[in-house]
Amino acid sequence: MPLQLASDTILRMFRARIHHHRQGQIMHNLSHAIDVDTRLARMEERSRHVQINDDSLCDSCHARLGTKLFAMYPDDTVVCYKVITILCISLYFFHVVFVCFSWVFLLVCQLTERFTTKCDQ
Repeated sequence: MPLQLASDTILRMFRARIHHHRQGQIMHNLSHAIDVDTRLARMEERSRHVQINDDSLCDSCHARLGTKLFAMYPDDTVVCYKVITILCISLYFFHVVFVCFSWVFLLVCQLTERFTTKCDQ
């Protein structure tokens, strides 16, 4: 191979290697910037304060909070722990019912498919 062709090939390979390395650096720095933004948003969210006194009420069930456990949603809604547990249980129940219904539906579809293929034969 002539020296001129070899040097052109090596130069293209070298430039491609540098290009891919710089692309990797850009992706790494963008990922780092997103991580920093996420950490800042999380820190700001965790630094929010709410004042609860004896007259504070749950925004959902209107029970007095007083010394009860409570949660504050991002829209500044304050709810008592009872409402949170009821919500979690209902979501869990919905998930279980949905998964069971999906499983039964798939089973019925499979059985129907088997039955129709046996009848067609």
